[in-house]
Amino acid sequence: MVLVTSATQGHQALAAGALRCPGCAAALRPWGWTTPRRIRGRDGWIELMRLRRARCRACSSTHVLLPSTWLPRRLDEVDLIGSALLGAACGDGHRPLAARLNRPQGTVRGWLRAARDQAGRLHAELAAVGAQLPEHHLGMTPAPPTALGEAVEAAGLVAAAYRRALLPGPVPPPWQLLSVLTNGRLLTGAALAPS
Repeated sequence: MVLVTSATQGHQALAAGALRCPGCAAALRPWGWTTPRRIRGRDGWIELMRLRRARCRACSSTHVLLPSTWLPRRLDEVDLIGSALLGAACGDGHRPLAARLNRPQGTVRGWLRAARDQAGRLHAELAAVGAQLPEHHLGMTPAPPTALGEAVEAAGLVAAAYRRALLPGPVPPPWQLLSVLTNGRLLTGAALAPS
């Protein structure tokens, strides 16, 4: 999997030979499309989307170009999942969050469970990214009472520092930026195998 800012940007970068294989760093080339993937927009409608595939010129491994608006193996947009994580960090449970976001309780409970399981790892990764940015402010405020709260706070601080460091250039919205910075691993622990 290779995260790209948008499907259009991914297509252009792939055509220009600017995308590199995560395994060996050789150039990727177009290699067809995935089977249709189900996605659910904010309004709740489920649609089908085909993702671009790429193949490495050197090691022949294939990769899917995933827009940063989506997480691997998740039906909903990363911004919506991020809203649930922020709500949970502020003390909301999965039931009120599910009602507010118009999603099944089991889905929201799954997001929160995955995020809580990965909170320590996510906080450490974001702290490492933040330490490389000017004015990251991690550790400057009292820690929230939960590991998920700490991870969400770190996410917000790193996203803000990253946006300040890169302005005036285009920067994706915060949860999409965090998805890119964590290589799509906001809710998963191990690096995903190439797909």
